Amino acid sequence: MVAVERALDHPADLRRLIERARTDPHLVAFPHRPVHELVGDEPQQCHNRQG
Repeated sequence: MVAVERALDHPADLRRLIERARTDPHLVAFPHRPVHELVGDEPQQCHNRQG
């Protein structure tokens, strides 16, 4: 079994990937899971905090 991991930036990218996977006769399964990652520097304080 070969596993390939892809990081996508937009939902439309995921849609295109799924559409390609559906047309591949060699592909048996296409499990996926959402993973959210923060981009940039960690904030020094909560932006919702007053004061």
